[in-house]
Amino acid sequence: MSSYQKLKILVNELHCISSSAQRRSIAVSEASVGWHIAHSYLVIVKSCENLLGNASRPSQNPKWLRQEIFFILRRIPRNKIKAPEFVIPTDYSEKEINRLYHKAISLIEQIEKLKSGYLSHPFLGPIKLRRVPLFLRIHTAHHLQIIREMIK
Repeated sequence: MSSYQKLKILVNELHCISSSAQRRSIAVSEASVGWHIAHSYLVIVKSCENLLGNASRPSQNPKWLRQEIFFILRRIPRNKIKAPEFVIPTDYSEKEINRLYHKAISLIEQIEKLKSGYLSHPFLGPIKLRRVPLFLRIHTAHHLQIIREMIK
């Protein structure tokens, strides 16, 4: 199974639990399930859009060590990294979550066809095309874990 197929499975899992969007568990997270779903979709959408606009990789990555550690550990520590404004959802209604879901799937299918490019990440630096689906899977799985804890 390709990395893109694994990512689509996670995106679809988010979609399946979107009926629980209004649920909250302050013990786990201050944000609602819907916020986590919308945020996960926004990260996918903005990452794919960024990747589609970057044809060639820059010559240097000053954050290469941080990136290597991220990909080795394959996890995001909770409450250690603040999300940039452009991926913080302001609307996480059922309609908006559904719109973001369809946009995320469409953009994943577009980047699947790319031969080169990179994602400009604010914390990890430039990420090569081949690593982008893994980055998105790690991020999505992180939020799915939080959501699962909120729902149980």
